[in-house]
Amino acid sequence: MIDGGLSVLLLHAHPDDESLFTGALARRLADRGHHVHLLTATGGELGTARRRLVNRSRVRRRRLGELRRAAAVLGIESVGLLGYRDSGMPGDPAHQHAEAFVGTDLAAAATRVVAELDRVRADVLVHYDDTGIYGHPDHLMVHRVGRLAVTQTAIPSYECALEREYLAQHGPHYVEGPRAAGEPVVVGRPRAELTAVLVPSREEVAAKRDALRAHGSQLGPAVVDYPDFAARYGPEWFVRCGEAVFEQRHIVEAC
Repeated sequence: MIDGGLSVLLLHAHPDDESLFTGALARRLADRGHHVHLLTATGGELGTARRRLVNRSRVRRRRLGELRRAAAVLGIESVGLLGYRDSGMPGDPAHQHAEAFVGTDLAAAATRVVAELDRVRADVLVHYDDTGIYGHPDHLMVHRVGRLAVTQTAIPSYECALEREYLAQHGPHYVEGPRAAGEPVVVGRPRAELTAVLVPSREEVAAKRDALRAHGSQLGPAVVDYPDFAARYGPEWFVRCGEAVFEQRHIVEAC
């Protein structure tokens, strides 16, 4: 614990995931004097590449620049990169790339996460649930790596998720669109399986929207200018593993 506040490490798969799934959490933590750090696994090279960025190295540079701008909006103190390559959706030939995240050695990746946890003296790790939120291979890998890192350090963790019943009422969510052809994607967990929820304030919703707007190569008006953005994209859900640190600090509410 640093200066009496929590030190929290967010582990995400691609640039924009930090804003989409934990933007309100990051802004709330920062506004309350806690220390938020981000570790992103890939450069998002296989993103949708809006604005005709077809060269994958250029896509990576663009997305990492967007990542840093979004992190500044959310009050994130440091941005680290694991340096792997985006693996693409299920069945993508990019899985076979030598640097693809899905093909990396699990223990080696977890060791690097543990090193970052030690560097920032983290009290809590935030990563993904065992569905990878929507089944993306890189998200599933983040879950496995995060779980192993937590096992090795014995720190509490919160796994990002979406509530299935809520999405049925307010969706479709942005992540319900990306999928391999013919591959149905079940997004969200049943409410009964969730542990905690963050219902953001108006200011936190605005920060989340601004952070997502920073990811202009990926996210267009359909997301950032959605009329009821607060309802569709505001809440953030978690499955807690270990001590209820965020609940004790009144950062999130128990489900």
